[in-house]
Amino acid sequence: MRALFDILGLTENKKEDEHRAVFKETDPDGPFPNDTVAALKREINTGAKDLDKVWKDAIELTDHSFITLKVPKPRPSNEKRWKQYNDLLSIAVTDLYDSRGLNGTWRIKQ
Repeated sequence: MRALFDILGLTENKKEDEHRAVFKETDPDGPFPNDTVAALKREINTGAKDLDKVWKDAIELTDHSFITLKVPKPRPSNEKRWKQYNDLLSIAVTDLYDSRGLNGTWRIKQ
């Protein structure tokens, strides 16, 4: 059965995927690579769809994705990465809205 999983590019154990690096620092002043951004988007989408997890807001979901994938959170001084971070926040809001609705617990209530 292992050979079939290898051919399809799947793994029997999800833990193998969790340890695969999605980011390696090559240019601290440049933007995140496309593969890293794609992995962060997938992690955000997965987190938003996990209805057992209660997110305080979209920032918490986005930051959790960075921590899970071991990608350093950008600082505002790095404009290219900070813009990507803001775009990911936008995606997190959309994904949370799509999976939990506008009146979900993820919205900050004042």
